[in-house]
Amino acid sequence: MDELCDDTPIFRIFNFYDLINTLSTGTIRLSQVSRMEDPNELFGVYFDVFRSAFGPQSADHVDQAQAQFRNAQSHYYMTCWTRVSDNIAVWSLYSPQKDAIQVQTTYGRLRKALNEHYNTCPNALAYKLEPNDPTDLFLPPEIGPVNYVDFQEVYSKLKRQCAEYYIEKERYLSSLIESGEDLGKSTSKWADIDGMVRARIFEEPRLGGPLLKDFRYQHEQEMRFVLSLRRRDGRTKEQYEAHPLAGLDEPSRHPRPEDCPPNIFVPFAPSNFTNFQVDGRIEDYKFDAISYALAKFGIEANKSSAFQEFEI
Repeated sequence: MDELCDDTPIFRIFNFYDLINTLSTGTIRLSQVSRMEDPNELFGVYFDVFRSAFGPQSADHVDQAQAQFRNAQSHYYMTCWTRVSDNIAVWSLYSPQKDAIQVQTTYGRLRKALNEHYNTCPNALAYKLEPNDPTDLFLPPEIGPVNYVDFQEVYSKLKRQCAEYYIEKERYLSSLIESGEDLGKSTSKWADIDGMVRARIFEEPRLGGPLLKDFRYQHEQEMRFVLSLRRRDGRTKEQYEAHPLAGLDEPSRHPRPEDCPPNIFVPFAPSNFTNFQVDGRIEDYKFDAISYALAKFGIEANKSSAFQEFEI
């Protein structure tokens, strides 16, 4: 999908408490993906996990990758926005008490904020830190419009491909062994054609990454801003340099799920917001209270025209 222009308006519906926290602290909260309601959130990362470390390692790899994916969800953080103002479906989903507030900013402003936050604590700093330093480090942010796919269809296809791959591998090795080859030579011959077999069975496009979402959510027209958390690992400089993959390896790791904070806060000045619309279904006394609170920040709130009853 093409990159959006920096001045593209984007919108998010905040509950009152999140918005007040955002305005008073001058930060945007990125939520830990593992705490989100959708258990398949960021499922594109599952496909990356599945293909990591040279691809499927056993016939059960599809299911084994699930546990690794659940761990991965704990060190991903994101804030989600939409390109559609006053989307009735989004209001209905994210304003259950009919008193939430839609705010507006631009794609470029929020992208700049995440990149600046990343640049203050990039993963490359791990080389300068002492072992087990608790500093939060990040991989480069992944930002952009969501690509909607049929998760069940893609996942089922992956399981079929994995089964086909191992059936073909087993048949090939069995035929060589039956013809008198020992296991070592059989395995070596399979290694010569393994890449070709994988390329044929696991054909393109190979979907992955955090910008995938199930097509059942496509009404949201979502924009994602994602950070992945890293920490300095426990190796000394000497231990790191002695690693057989030194140079490809790096002295950092994703933290254990229990060590990951529930939120990451990225500096984002209130002046970056340009519009505040309160759910049009709100009761008058609640609207007055929200208007009074936002006025303390120099903000004028209006009622959204969504759900408005028109004269016919």
